[in-house]
Amino acid sequence: MKTRTIRIACAAVVCAVALCGGPVVAGTLVLEFDSTGGAILDGSGDATGFTDRLPGTGGNIPANDASLDLDTGLGVLNMNDTPGDLNGQAQMADTSAIGIKLSSLGFTGAQDFVVKARFVNIPDNVTISVPDQMVAFVGGSSTEMIRAGTINFDNFLDLGETRSNEGFGVNTNGNFDSAPRFFGADVGTEMDIEISRTGGVWSVLVDGIDRLPNTNADGSGTPQPPIFLDDNTDLYVGVLAQDVANDGTWSVQLDRFEATVVPEPASIALLGIAVAGALCGRRRWCR
Repeated sequence: MKTRTIRIACAAVVCAVALCGGPVVAGTLVLEFDSTGGAILDGSGDATGFTDRLPGTGGNIPANDASLDLDTGLGVLNMNDTPGDLNGQAQMADTSAIGIKLSSLGFTGAQDFVVKARFVNIPDNVTISVPDQMVAFVGGSSTEMIRAGTINFDNFLDLGETRSNEGFGVNTNGNFDSAPRFFGADVGTEMDIEISRTGGVWSVLVDGIDRLPNTNADGSGTPQPPIFLDDNTDLYVGVLAQDVANDGTWSVQLDRFEATVVPEPASIALLGIAVAGALCGRRRWCR
């Protein structure tokens, strides 16, 4: 897997620490699943690149998680469905919600960030063995989070309905979901998810389409960003494949996962001063 972090001169770091009262840090983690690493193991004991489980989930899952299968040759993480439903907190101990702590990338609570996930080879809805939900998430626990991705409605509709893997976004603040955003855009065999906070403003995209939770399921109401997460200094980001109905077996491939933490604007300005000072000191570019 490829891990990329922002690198700056040691002298500039020292200056920034002195100016800001603490380190100016930010980083990016990119997982392309072409090598092993991290603490979350697949069914064979191979390290998947992820390091943590979302608090409140996975209590019954052994160290070697049978729902995961890392294929470094193809560069994918195969994810089998796990039972449970975040809406009602059913079977959370059996739910495999894997990810990382944003603090590992320098997050302390105030910074902006971007989380991206790409799923491929998504099953269709021609049999009952179809995805119920596959999502990317940002949250502090199973009862405090936002998630977005695809949800399948076919098993819950009358015979003859055709809506299948549909893009959605939803908040969970407590034991139940709130402000779900559905309708209008089906997901194909591949899906890109992006959850971000930029300048304090939340954005949720599924295949480039707005899926920020809303008072109306079709998005015609008032947006409901997860502002309840804004004061959380210990956020987790990751992915989940969930069989809400617990009625079939399916799998999907995670092709790429990326998380980036951005320094606060004031820190960036101070860092620029520090870097400029370091360059002047070393090369005497400043007169």
